[in-house]
Amino acid sequence: QEALRNQVNDLKAGLPEFDFYGVGRDNGTTVGEHSAIYYRSDRFTRTNQGTFWLTLTPDRPSAYPGACCNRIASWAVLQDKLDGNREVFVLNTHWDHQVTAANNHSAALIRQRIDLLSEGRPIIVTGDLNSTESSTAYQRLIGMEDPAGLQLTDAYRQVESIGRDEATF
Repeated sequence: QEALRNQVNDLKAGLPEFDFYGVGRDNGTTVGEHSAIYYRSDRFTRTNQGTFWLTLTPDRPSAYPGACCNRIASWAVLQDKLDGNREVFVLNTHWDHQVTAANNHSAALIRQRIDLLSEGRPIIVTGDLNSTESSTAYQRLIGMEDPAGLQLTDAYRQVESIGRDEATF
């Protein structure tokens, strides 16, 4: 979630069997940290992609009021060539490390965009949430605020119990 363009280029050179989608959070192209999505290009074809900013103006580079920097969520639809061209919706994000209201907004916005963009596909969400599992933002993201709605499962929590000093960052 924090790769700068030179690091993205190093990964591209070192992992030629992978392709990626991601943009820099500061200008929507190459400047700033990326929340890139990497995938094996021999198995998956990217059929759609996009990035939105975790702010009040999500369609352009911007920061949430009071946050120190721009934060983004990048997403891609990946078609699995080995599974009958089944598509999966993947989203990678990086949340603010200081402003709780920014993270609450990020969770709500991501939930809204997942509903809009996933179109019933299986969903994978990854990220540096800078939150604990008991936070409002985390609970909102996984769907605990709307028990009748889409529920996300924490795959890590399915195999590991809560450890001391553990968090999502």
